[in-house]
Amino acid sequence: MKKAITVLLATLALLFTFGCSKESQDEKESIRLLKEFKTVQFDVLHDKIPTYSEQDERVRGYVVEDLMKKISANRYIYLSMAIADHQKADVTSEVIDVKVKKEAKNAFHIDYSVKVTIKMEDGTTKETILPWGEAYIEKREGKLTIVRDRFDMSKDFLDLTV
Repeated sequence: MKKAITVLLATLALLFTFGCSKESQDEKESIRLLKEFKTVQFDVLHDKIPTYSEQDERVRGYVVEDLMKKISANRYIYLSMAIADHQKADVTSEVIDVKVKKEAKNAFHIDYSVKVTIKMEDGTTKETILPWGEAYIEKREGKLTIVRDRFDMSKDFLDLTV
């Protein structure tokens, strides 16, 4: 009897562990997806600036088609390309202050900030923080994808595009 209770408790502990780890695995994967997407969106070398259609293709794998149409139309996926071109600078980014704010079944609401570093041709650097962003990531057909993404573009960042 004692052995049966021990086996039962061990089985319940394993089921609980696997049940919880699946959710945390999806959460970790959502954060990884967001960070990858922001790298693709922002990171540009001034001597290898992609064309608009190349940038669209790079971004398309991370977002749903409705969001792709919006971000292509409002052109914010091209801002780093403009900075790299006008400033003759390399642009890199790092997602910081990531917080999973809300979790629903197969969906994650993530708040984040982005630190953008612009390395000029002369070696000097400028850093700017895009202070807030929010992304909504859902699992669709077994794959995590970004459904919504909004972020604040600071004046300092926008001023570098001209």
